[in-house]
Amino acid sequence: EMDSLADVVSFGIAPAVLFVAVPAFVVNGSSLEADLPFLAFWMASIALFLSGRLMLAALAMAAAAMLAYQAVLLVPILFCGIRLRLVQASASSPAGESLRATRLHKAEPYATLLTPLLVLIAWQLFTRLTTGTMPAGKLAEYFSTYAFQAIQHKLQNALMLFIHSWWIVFPALVPGAAAMAWRRRREPETLFLLAWIGIFFAGALVIFFRSEEHTSELQSLRH
Repeated sequence: EMDSLADVVSFGIAPAVLFVAVPAFVVNGSSLEADLPFLAFWMASIALFLSGRLMLAALAMAAAAMLAYQAVLLVPILFCGIRLRLVQASASSPAGESLRATRLHKAEPYATLLTPLLVLIAWQLFTRLTTGTMPAGKLAEYFSTYAFQAIQHKLQNALMLFIHSWWIVFPALVPGAAAMAWRRRREPETLFLLAWIGIFFAGALVIFFRSEEHTSELQSLRH
C-alpha cells in the first residue's frame, strides 16, 4: 500500500524506499512491539483511503485503533485529504444515479472517518462490561497519579519530540525538504503532507508522555 500512497504524492516508489531506511524504522524493525504493526496499519489506512478503497481502509483503521490510541489522529488528517479532493472514490458518481444516492456516495468517505472512534469506543465498552474497568479510565488515573500531563512534563515532552523528529530523517535533508515544500505550497498533495505532519505532531504533544524515570534521566544528563 506504500506504493499507492506514493502515487498520491506523485513521487513514485521513492517515499517507500526512504521510509524503510529512516533510523526509527531500522531500530524498531527488529523488535516485537505494537509500534511496527500500528505503523503498517496506519500507512495502509491512508493509502487505501486516498485510493478510494474505503472498505479496506476501514478495516485497516480498525486494526490501527486496536493497537494505539493515536489512531484517532487519522480522523483530522484524512478529513484534510477529503477537503483537498485527494480521495479518488469521491471524484465522480455513476451515471444516472439519483440525487439521494449521489449524496450518500459523497458521504461515504466522511462515514469511514468515524471508524477509529467507533472501534475505540466499542473496545472501552467491552472492557468495561467484561472487567469492570475501561482502559481510558485507568490511563486517566495514571495521568493523575504520576502527573504525566503536568505542564512541566508536557514542555519537556514537546522539546524531546521536536528533537527526535529531526532524526526521523537525516537532519541535513530538512532545509532542502522545506525549500521544496515552499515551492509546491499550493499543490494539494503538499498541503496534505504538511497537514499530516502538523496534526500528528500536535496530537503527539497531547497523547505522548514520559515517565518519572525518564524525567530523572533527563535531569541527570543536564548535570
